[in-house]
Amino acid sequence: MRTFRSFLAKGAQSMRFELRSFLLTALVAAFAVCGVLPVLAQDAPPPPVDPSAITAPDGEEAPAPEDAGELEAQRRHPGLFGVAVGVQHLIPINILKEGLYDINDLTASGLGFGGGFRLYIMDSMALTIDFRRSGMGFVDSKPGEMELIRDLLDDGALLDADTYLKLDGFSFGVTTYLGDHMTPDSRFNPFVKANALVYDWAVTATDRDGTMLSYQDEPIEGKDVGLSFGFGTEYAVTKKALLELDLSWHYLLTGDEILFDGFQAPNKSFYWTNTHWWGLSGSLVFGF
Repeated sequence: MRTFRSFLAKGAQSMRFELRSFLLTALVAAFAVCGVLPVLAQDAPPPPVDPSAITAPDGEEAPAPEDAGELEAQRRHPGLFGVAVGVQHLIPINILKEGLYDINDLTASGLGFGGGFRLYIMDSMALTIDFRRSGMGFVDSKPGEMELIRDLLDDGALLDADTYLKLDGFSFGVTTYLGDHMTPDSRFNPFVKANALVYDWAVTATDRDGTMLSYQDEPIEGKDVGLSFGFGTEYAVTKKALLELDLSWHYLLTGDEILFDGFQAPNKSFYWTNTHWWGLSGSLVFGF
């Protein structure tokens, strides 16, 4: 029996490694696409014009060439850097089939706050770093499912509407702006983005600072990687203040079949698996 359990554990570990490899490949591909888009979207620069060659009809002055200040004013991101502060509404994705029981199918929407940094390597592309302090609650409409999970948790642990899933972490990504070709004469600047995630997470009894739930003396917590993809738009409030709105899909590798071995429903589906959610975000970005 021990050999068989060891075999299952190795198999689960191998599957987890393959999933991580797949997600990493998908993220690299997304970064490549986001990096290529602004290059492909750029028009070939016009050839330089000699001001002395500019002529005008008799009696009229020749138009003055554009100076650097005018060209700079045409940029959507005049500065090289940007600092962002914002809020995110987390919307859980509960898509399990009927009869499957999973803590991830019991989560409810939550809020997150954070900030970040932008490096505009091109006017149409930025490298981003963001931090989020966020979390989700749990529903109170599936008592049957919750009761099955409670029976496996350590003594005194509860799983109810007061339980909280804490999600704090960093995202590192690239954003490609498409406004110069989609909305050239507008204050709106649509974009697509891809991010790598590194999050600390934990399931607590009451709020984000409450006692962690545990299974066989193992707290239900971890530090894992993931990815996200999204789209949105900027709106130029002023020359140096931008309002960002976006919707992103997040997928975090919280599942661990080895650590939580035996933490399963009667149909052998795991109670704690990977976590995914939609994030509806709004941020104010200050450029400098």
